[in-house]
Amino acid sequence: MAVKKKKTEQNKRQAVKSAPRTYKKAADKKAAPAKVRPAEKKREPIRKPNGLMAQLMPFVLGVSAVFIGVCLLVTGVGVIGTFIKNVLFGLFAGGAYLLPLFLIAAAFMWHKDSENDMIPWKILCFVLSFVLVTVLFHFFAGGLSTFVPAEHYAAGLACTGGGVVGGILGELMMTGFGRVLSLVLVCPCLFVFTLLMFSVTPRSLWVRVVY
Repeated sequence: MAVKKKKTEQNKRQAVKSAPRTYKKAADKKAAPAKVRPAEKKREPIRKPNGLMAQLMPFVLGVSAVFIGVCLLVTGVGVIGTFIKNVLFGLFAGGAYLLPLFLIAAAFMWHKDSENDMIPWKILCFVLSFVLVTVLFHFFAGGLSTFVPAEHYAAGLACTGGGVVGGILGELMMTGFGRVLSLVLVCPCLFVFTLLMFSVTPRSLWVRVVY
């Protein structure tokens, strides 16, 4: 029995030695780790503003600017035109003349701002800048020292003060800070918000001026 076992073991060893090398190569290939290709960077698609609103808003803002400008500057604009003019003067006084310019600027920058998802922030900057302009009109155009909206509205129709918006806010600031401190607060804020309206930061402006 021991002799038979030895013979069988010898036969197995000979069979392994005589086996073709292809099996070893195949086994080596299976055991070899697969080459991992470096991950390719995915290019992010450029976002383009789609939708009817994004395409029409510059046109709407431009037409609104022309319409409001005609209402403010031209006589004989009918009942509706006169009503719009009185409301704008009553709310903003002389600042109403700058409203068409703000709308035109917004129309030119709308497409780029919509691509960069900056529309909400730009609207905020436009509103704050325009309101601060009306406050300056209240300070320098003979605004009334009262908190009664009807009196500011009547003064605004005569282009006196800052209208209801500028008059009330201006009087609140005058009461809390006085004229000098109010100007110290309003002028820098107006300057910064105006820069941001045109996508310019104070730092970038400083770099352009100095360097």
